[in-house]
Amino acid sequence: IGVLLKQSVLIFFLSFPLYAALVRPRGIRWMKLIGPQVVGVAIFIVLISPMVIWDARHGWPMLAHTLGHLGAGGDQTGRTNSGNPLIWLGNTVGGIVGAFGPPCIIIMIWACMRVWRRKQEEPDRWRDAVWLMSAAIPSTAFFILLSFIKPVVPSWPLPAMVSLVPLMAELASEELAHFEEKLAGWRR
Repeated sequence: IGVLLKQSVLIFFLSFPLYAALVRPRGIRWMKLIGPQVVGVAIFIVLISPMVIWDARHGWPMLAHTLGHLGAGGDQTGRTNSGNPLIWLGNTVGGIVGAFGPPCIIIMIWACMRVWRRKQEEPDRWRDAVWLMSAAIPSTAFFILLSFIKPVVPSWPLPAMVSLVPLMAELASEELAHFEEKLAGWRR
């Protein structure tokens, strides 16, 4: 996940408290949730260690750049962003919509709304679906909110939204099955 999110991996850690707030701590199977994450973090550290070592040897320019976007110095120090925040917001949201297409955005929202309606039917699947939503929401929201104060490259939030694909696929398969049933009924 970290390689996919690149510098945004720090924002991904907000997914854990969001998930806990949505599911409520007594419903979380912490060992099932955290165990694979620990293994993933270990593998991630091994894979990125060459980049971290390079960054450390050269004065942490990648870290400084990432923190600079949050106003913490780095190569962004003294940089002023001229322009209109509404245009920056429009570019960010428009880039997301343009990358996926309006139908895909509608299906993402529909799939997320459907998760809430199914809470009582299948609690285990519901918690899994909430985790997928929790993985997408913080990063997407962060970059949309950041675009109110500075220009954001519209592709930055896209990797986090990949976690919504399984929810969309489940929705599509169920809706296609309902459509096939209706179609079969019309043919009779």
